[in-house]
Amino acid sequence: MFALSINSAVAASSIKQLDVLGQTVTFTLAEPKSHQVPNCVSAQNHEKWAVNLNSLQGQAMYSLLVTAVSKEQLVSVQSAQSCESISDIEQAKALSLMVNSTIASGEHAALYDGTGVKKVGKIILTNGNNTFYYVPVSGATEGKTYTKFNEIDMYFIDSACQGDAFLSIRYHSQVYYSERLATHLVIPEGDNRENSLSSQGAKPVYLYSVSQGKCIDQNRIASSYTRWGETKLQRVAHPVCGDKPCIIK
Repeated sequence: MFALSINSAVAASSIKQLDVLGQTVTFTLAEPKSHQVPNCVSAQNHEKWAVNLNSLQGQAMYSLLVTAVSKEQLVSVQSAQSCESISDIEQAKALSLMVNSTIASGEHAALYDGTGVKKVGKIILTNGNNTFYYVPVSGATEGKTYTKFNEIDMYFIDSACQGDAFLSIRYHSQVYYSERLATHLVIPEGDNRENSLSSQGAKPVYLYSVSQGKCIDQNRIASSYTRWGETKLQRVAHPVCGDKPCIIK
C-alpha cells in the first residue's frame, strides 16, 4: 500500500458515510474512533468528522474522500482537536488515502520539474482542479501532493502593477505562480508587520485583476489596508518544481 496524504495522519478505515451540508462535508469511518475526542463533540455526533469546503485544503480533502469512496480505499484522519465547521462535530485537520500498489504501479502520467527534464514522480490521482497526487521516484512509500496555484488578484503600489506584490495572510500556506511576473510567490513565515501593505503609508494602491487583465487604481492609500493583513510576497523557487511550474506529461 502507498499512503497518499495531505498531512501526517493516524488510524485507517473505509468510509461508512459521506454527506455534503452546504459548505461543510461530514463523514463517518467504518472503524470507531479510538482517540479522545474534543469536549465540543456531542454524543450523537461522536463518530463524525467535518471538513470545511471554503478552503483549498478542505476542497483537497473532500476530493480524497470522494476518491476513497469510489475506489474503495482506506483513509486515515488527523484531528484538529476542535469543532470549527459544525459546533458539535470534530474537525478533520488532515487526511491520508491508502492507494493500492497495483494502482501506483500502473501506467500513469508523470510529474516533472519546471524544466521538463527531471522526473519528480508518477501521478496516480488528480482532483481535476490543478491538484495532483503522486508517488515520488525517490522510492518513498508515502505519496505527495502538488497543487499549481495560478496567479490571483494581488495588490501593488506601482501604477503598472509591477515590483512588489501584496496579498492577504489568509493565503499564507500557498505558493502561487505568476506568468506575468514569471516567478513563484509566497507569503514569508513569521512576523510580517514590516512587510505589510499598510506600512507603505500614503502611497496609492493598485489591484491587478486577473479576470480583466489590467491594473486598476483602488482609490485608496496603503495605510488603510489593515483588515486582512495584506503582506508583501516573496519571490521564491518552488521546492519541487523550481523556477517554473511543474509539467505533467
